[in-house]
Amino acid sequence: MRTLHLILSATFLLAGCGSSDSDAKADEKAAAIDYSAIDTKIKDAKTGDDWLQITMDCGAIEIDAAMNGNQKIGEDAEFNKHCGTGLKIARAKQVVELSKPDSMHTSCLTASMDMDELIEQGKAVDEAKELKDKVNAACGL
Repeated sequence: MRTLHLILSATFLLAGCGSSDSDAKADEKAAAIDYSAIDTKIKDAKTGDDWLQITMDCGAIEIDAAMNGNQKIGEDAEFNKHCGTGLKIARAKQVVELSKPDSMHTSCLTASMDMDELIEQGKAVDEAKELKDKVNAACGL
């Protein structure tokens, strides 16, 4: 019984060591992602369909990362800068810029809900609160 316990302990120890090595490799892959196409699309986005396409492109990055061993890319600061928090803030800013009192932007509701989500998650809270107020005012919500 003691031998079995030692074997299991050694197995778990080795598995843990391999895990941190794969985590380091996943972090390296996340850092190597080129977000320039995403950034260009964010800069050029005008419609809800444009934002949907960007969201799908970011989802493809997440799927590719997961298939290559990085299931935690959603926690990566660089990914969030372009596809997470940064994407939501960029959309909210555009909604404020393009909404008119008589014509709300097609992404008004999404932008407002995104700001609520950021606030709940504790991400960029001050900026999200300020943008939520601006989005709601610009969109008549």
